[in-house]
Amino acid sequence: MSKAAREMAILTLALLAALLIVVSDEPSYGLLLGSGALMGWFWFRDKQQKVTVDASDLDPKDVKAYRQQHRGATISDAVNALGKP
Repeated sequence: MSKAAREMAILTLALLAALLIVVSDEPSYGLLLGSGALMGWFWFRDKQQKVTVDASDLDPKDVKAYRQQHRGATISDAVNALGKP
């Protein structure tokens, strides 16, 4: 599932939860759905990545070339792949 699809699913759950809270006679269902959307947002958010290698000698052009060759790679991914252990 892509990042955009995950965000859209979580947003849809949140909107359905708000609708259930407003329209329903029993708002606890909406609160449960809303808490599920909130938990999903926390679970699927982007994790901060760490650089685990020595990156002092890296050329920014090499990092850019790596990212162009490996679509979807982050700067941290490129530095970890190109840096010295």
